[in-house]
Amino acid sequence: MLEVIGSRHYAVDAQRAWETLSNWGDVRWIAVAVGVDLEQTDEGLCRRYHVIGTPPLDEILLLADAQHMSLRYRIPPVPVMPLEDFVGEIHVQETSKGGCRVDWRCSFNAGELSEEKALAKANGNLDYLLDCLGNHLEKLRVVQWASGNVGASSLRAVIDHPALQLVGLHAHSEAKEGCDAGVLCGMAPTGVLATRDLESVIALRPDCVLYMPEGYDADALCRMLEAGINVVTTRGEFFNPVRMNRELRERIEAACQSGGSSLYATGVSPGFITEALPLALATVARRLDCITIDEYAYIPESCSTQMILEVMGYGREPTAEFDPHLLAHMAQCFEQSLGTVSDALGIPIESVVASGETAVARKRTNLPQGGAIEPGTVAAQRITVAARLGNRDVLRFRANWYCSTEIDRDWALEKDGWRVLVEGDAPLDVRIGFPRSGQPIAEQMAGYTAHRAVNAVSAVCAAAPGICTILDLPRVAPRLG
Repeated sequence: MLEVIGSRHYAVDAQRAWETLSNWGDVRWIAVAVGVDLEQTDEGLCRRYHVIGTPPLDEILLLADAQHMSLRYRIPPVPVMPLEDFVGEIHVQETSKGGCRVDWRCSFNAGELSEEKALAKANGNLDYLLDCLGNHLEKLRVVQWASGNVGASSLRAVIDHPALQLVGLHAHSEAKEGCDAGVLCGMAPTGVLATRDLESVIALRPDCVLYMPEGYDADALCRMLEAGINVVTTRGEFFNPVRMNRELRERIEAACQSGGSSLYATGVSPGFITEALPLALATVARRLDCITIDEYAYIPESCSTQMILEVMGYGREPTAEFDPHLLAHMAQCFEQSLGTVSDALGIPIESVVASGETAVARKRTNLPQGGAIEPGTVAAQRITVAARLGNRDVLRFRANWYCSTEIDRDWALEKDGWRVLVEGDAPLDVRIGFPRSGQPIAEQMAGYTAHRAVNAVSAVCAAAPGICTILDLPRVAPRLG
């Protein structure tokens, strides 16, 4: 019998290393695929494999990693080495200087190969296996909360991310409970099944939860934060602690301090267009009179007829008062984000004013999915959130959402995208469009929001406890490979 022994130190505790090994999944199906029988037993932090049959050595040494590495990245073809009586053991133990040590021992008969070649091959593959384990231990464990349009985009990004490991999915819908996360977002199965149980999420001990539901549950957020789980969210209620609801802020801050965790809100709008880009543009200025951010969205391209006519208020007779609930929501989200920019630039804000306007259609406009906007009914909305100093605007976000450009107002409605106008001693006029990527438009737009959150996970996990803003984090750069 030949024997190969390997050992590697990792900068994580033994329990974390063992959980990572265990989460590589049941490997019996791999054994079946290569035509052998497999006995697997666990005792404490030790796992023992006994392979009955003669599979290739490469497949056996990569057995435990097959679900997450070999099937996704494909191992280059290697010569087949028949084995007999393969027995392998993995031991994990704490070390006196912190971290853990993983020991691997395997024995086998070389079969047709010489002992020298068999040992060289086995040692090389053993090193590769331990490297793979190290890569997994360095990954941050992530749970996705919600799998709607934005949540599904986030799921796809996490699954493909080289430094993140999807370990859980929380779903609101009873129909999604027990469904595979990969299948729910249009990818191959991952083995991660959706749950509706908060305590099951906490039991996974993730480093971070990507929190993207339709509303928010303060109790659930505080429970996760108290458990030491960091949260990155796309919810607009959490962008700036100074301007948050006071009671909510105090609860969240207390939970963060109790668990040593952080919460960070980001996205594309608010987020990228109201924080990251304005702050970058301001770096060429020494006097700033006003920054105006116009957002343009042709609503029928990404919304159903039902959403347009029954929820968003298009196609209705105009009223004297703009929807107060929509105004309050927009004011809360964008006041916080614009306030972060004013804090960074040292521009005092005395008040934030939100206002809404509607424009009616001049002629009948047919909607792509059926239905129509009739003449004289609402065809466009403009919502402005303005941060003011005295009687002038210093920061202004303006949403221009429309179903037709044939309206009774003199609004310059551009194609989907943004225009950022900087007024001051270094004036700038920046236009950003959304070229089509080949994806469904709703999926593409959701990706803009989701990806910014996914890219922030590692920075938030390393941040000091508390509610973070863009000013508290280092520059977030995406890790793409």
